[in-house]
Amino acid sequence: MAATLPAASTNCQRLAAVHTRFTVRREALGIVRHVPRRHPLLVALEPVAEALGAELVGASRVRSDDIPLQWEGRVVGGLRLPEGGDPLSWMIAAVEAEVGQPLADLSRVEKQRVVAKLNERGAFRLRKSVEDVADVLGVSRFTIYNYLNTHS
Repeated sequence: MAATLPAASTNCQRLAAVHTRFTVRREALGIVRHVPRRHPLLVALEPVAEALGAELVGASRVRSDDIPLQWEGRVVGGLRLPEGGDPLSWMIAAVEAEVGQPLADLSRVEKQRVVAKLNERGAFRLRKSVEDVADVLGVSRFTIYNYLNTHS
């Protein structure tokens, strides 16, 4: 004798089967909605954090030395800057990571691109930055000013 399921269970099974077919079909068509696990503010700030060599942390991991990130009056995360160093050092390190080799080893054209990137990121608004970048690139301050004039 076949066991009969209550109507509610049968409806749940039907609904589950329809949902499964629908989900499989959506995935096959490439219509999968990926819901970000992180708050949209944290997702939006990921390129900024990467450029600074910083880390974005969730609200539960924010420390007193992190920069709290608020959304509608509520802390949703924090920006954790790298240990030690100054903003110019972080910018130089980020550009060096993008390039993939020591900046002093680059060709003249590549060094010009590095100076342009640093300029776009505001590096030369910082005090004594021209001298520091010149030291890292292995060129003179005059050369940095020439690179800046070339790209302006």
